[in-house]
Amino acid sequence: MTMNDNYTIYTYVICHSTNVKGTSLLHGKEECPYLPPIPPQGSGFHRYVFAVYHHMEPLPSDVLPKSGSWLDRRTFSTAGFLSKHQGLVPSGFNMFQANWDDSVTKSYQFILKYPEPVYKVEQIPTAHQIKQDALRRKHHMFYKYLLL
Repeated sequence: MTMNDNYTIYTYVICHSTNVKGTSLLHGKEECPYLPPIPPQGSGFHRYVFAVYHHMEPLPSDVLPKSGSWLDRRTFSTAGFLSKHQGLVPSGFNMFQANWDDSVTKSYQFILKYPEPVYKVEQIPTAHQIKQDALRRKHHMFYKYLLL
């Protein structure tokens, strides 16, 4: 499962298993353990994609980096993966979207042990608000007595 959104050019692996035999993940090799979705606060919705590929030959364990930060170990290129392993046949996809909630804070604190990023939206005044502010400054004495 990967996280891919419109804000970054990277894909992050949420979990990755290879060489699964049959229909149970218990019969495969876990390359990257499951990490709950972690959309940062204030960043909107993020897209998560499950992809299942059928392959005849076992895949090597060098798909993901084994060292670096938690983010380096989970940075992934689907296009690079598919070009490197050309015998893969797509057999299933699913997608969902997630937005920030309280569980994301807990994931950063207890699983990642990493400070949680928080994004704030800058409010840009509309043309109407700019005119209103100009009138208030021009007639500030009137508004001062009006509000008494």
